[in-house]
This record gives sequence, structure tokens and C-alpha cells, in this order.
Amino acid sequence: MVSAVPTRRQKMKITVLGSGTCASDLTGIPDRFPPGFWVEWSDGRMLFDMGEGIRFRLAQIGVKYPEVEYIAVTHAHADHYTLPHFLQSVFCHGIFGGIKAKEIHLFVPNQIAETWPALFKIYVPEAPAPDTHAYEDSYLWPELDFHKMSGGQTARIGSAILRSESVYHGLGRCDAISFRLEADGKVFAYSGDTGDCEGIRKIARGADLFVSEASAPIGGFESSKRYGHLTPFEAGAIAKDGGVGKLVLTHYPGMNTDKEMAEDVKQSGFSGEVKVAKDFDVFEL
Repeated sequence: MVSAVPTRRQKMKITVLGSGTCASDLTGIPDRFPPGFWVEWSDGRMLFDMGEGIRFRLAQIGVKYPEVEYIAVTHAHADHYTLPHFLQSVFCHGIFGGIKAKEIHLFVPNQIAETWPALFKIYVPEAPAPDTHAYEDSYLWPELDFHKMSGGQTARIGSAILRSESVYHGLGRCDAISFRLEADGKVFAYSGDTGDCEGIRKIARGADLFVSEASAPIGGFESSKRYGHLTPFEAGAIAKDGGVGKLVLTHYPGMNTDKEMAEDVKQSGFSGEVKVAKDFDVFEL
């Protein structure tokens, strides 16, 4: 069990920090950052995915990013995972801004935890050891606590339960997971990047809010199945079969309009509320 920071919230709150994809300034989707979601509940708060620039979004909603203690990362693709950049920002904030970094608990696929020492050494070659301890007395990095979550794991964070399932992405070669957070009697489910598979169906089942990627275009079933993404229809089918309360589509590449995507979801038989996410959207459960 990991202790969480009390937030004294009465409802679970999800803030969309990044609803876009790996490319910026695409037609029809300006001002969308890569994936990032800030989730708060009665006695904790957590960042889900940390795409490029997400620390700027945290600052824009009033969160001091050096104080982030809990991060869940779905996979190692750079639009979801920029840990070296984030840590350097935290480190420099300590030098220039005076905020001492806290220990960071990371809930990640096994691949990320196992490759981190080598990656850190590449980004910080002057460090004597492949960890984030001080390499000089005046240069302090936050300590990292990695929790391997591949293959279906559970972790308790304060009163909340975080669950993971392995999912299909990157031609099946990517160690990718989806997350489910249960807190305050509510369930938040987040797909990360995935095709339709057993893992994502387990994660979505019974969720009050299912934030699902929909980066495959309408009708793009073959490419979604091969590479591991979802069309709006597929996201809707998963939500319908799982009894989801509300479906939020994200990882939006702009190939279809919001209206077209919502209609494609309805064609799947899902009758709940559907929304295409935009940065800074807020959902309360």
C-alpha cells in the first residue's frame, strides 16, 4: 500500500490535460496536447500518462508539477511517456524555484521499469549511478519507486485501488497496459493505446467513466486490429458490452468530426453519454 496525499474532495474529478496524439497542429485539432489526465479523489491524486508538455498543463490548472507523487504510464511510446524530461524539469525547478522534489511512485509496464536505468544514464551521463540519487551534493533528483504492473496487477493508493491489464498495441510488440482506478465508490477506466482485446474489456467493465482512445478512423478496423488502436465504433462496443456509464473519446487525430465520431459510437449500440475530449475538460463522478 502506498500512502496518498489528502485532497479532501467529495467527488472523483478527472481533468483532461492532453486529448491529442503524437502529432501537433493537425487540421481540426489545434491546442491538443499528447495524452495526460489528472485524477483526484478524496484522499489522493494521480497523473495518468505524461506526454510531451503535460507539466505545462499541470501548471495551467494550478498543480505544481514537482509535487506530483503518483504517476501511471500505459506504455513507452513518447507521446505517453517523457519521464526523463519531466524529471529534469523537477530537478531544475528545485534549483531555480526552491521546491524540493518528493519521491515519485510510478505504476508502469515492466518494460519501462527494466529499461529506466539505461535510459537515465543516456539522458544524464554525468550521473555516477543509473538512479536518481544526487550525483553532487547540490544536485538533487527525486527518488523513484517503480511498481511493475504488466499482466494484471493491483496496487492500493490511500483508499483507492489501481488495477491494470495488459493490452494489445504496437503490433503486439509493445508492453502496454490499461488502468482502472476505484475510489469513493466510483470507477475511472483509461485505455491508454490498445486494440479491442480481453484486457481492455476487463478494465472498462462497469466503469462510471471510460476514457478510451479512438485514434483509428471510422471504418478503419483492419489497421486498428493490426496495430492496436480503436475506432469510435469499437470503443462504443466495449462500453456497451461493459455497461459503462459515460464514454469519453480521446487520443483524437482529427480524421473525423466530433459529430461523426459520436454517431459511429451510437452505431455500436452504446446508449450512454458520449463526448470527444478536449484539453481542460473536467468530469466529476
